[in-house]
Amino acid sequence: MKKAEKRAFCGAWPRIWETAGANALLLAIALGLFLALGLRSGAAAQASSAPRTLGGMHADSEVYKGKKGGKAALLIAVSWNASALPALLDELGSRGAKATFALSPSFVRENPEALRRIAAEGHEAALAADGTGAVWGENGGAAGGESGSVRAALEEAARTVRSVCGQAPRLLFTGGDEALCRAAKALSLTAVRGSVDLICERGSAEEIASRAVGNISSGDIAVCVPTAAFAGAIGDILDYFSVSGLTAATVSGTIYD
Repeated sequence: MKKAEKRAFCGAWPRIWETAGANALLLAIALGLFLALGLRSGAAAQASSAPRTLGGMHADSEVYKGKKGGKAALLIAVSWNASALPALLDELGSRGAKATFALSPSFVRENPEALRRIAAEGHEAALAADGTGAVWGENGGAAGGESGSVRAALEEAARTVRSVCGQAPRLLFTGGDEALCRAAKALSLTAVRGSVDLICERGSAEEIASRAVGNISSGDIAVCVPTAAFAGAIGDILDYFSVSGLTAATVSGTIYD
């Protein structure tokens, strides 16, 4: 190699190394992007193939809201003042609407015909505790010296529902009671509270209906009780569902389907 060529060749080395370094940096960036996109695609594919989860979950694992699929649920807690139940079932049947009836053990035990009608008309039978303020101990038994009595009552009610309806209940209405959340877990039931409370124990039919209008939307679970005032309001509530494009579904139909 001639001296001039050698000098030119040697002088080119810094530029060669500079170019090679730049190309290596670009290659590293491209490789990093490729791996990042691949990992993201893999994660997305894994997420899309994962089982569908429940709707809104409270911090203590209660379901309080369903999926936004154009459905909303009326969760009717039946443990007292259930004289309006036949009228409610008549109105729901005339509209082709479905609801979930959360039934206390005493109601299940004492009203098999009502339970049979609820199931026959396509509604959902869930469970609720008798009375209010049922407190469970840390070990799954009721506090105050009644260890296991609440659980035993709910287990018996679940067996009755299954024998009458042909299907075991899937839900326990807890109303935000942490002790009942533990009960649901012990009984392998989904703990459910509501996203809207229509406060049916108070007010006229018009007042109850006004609590629904504008407040219930897709995915909501509206908590009700079968008072005469609620029976008088349910027609207006279902009218609101209709004009809002909502389907009155069961709670399970709202959170699972």
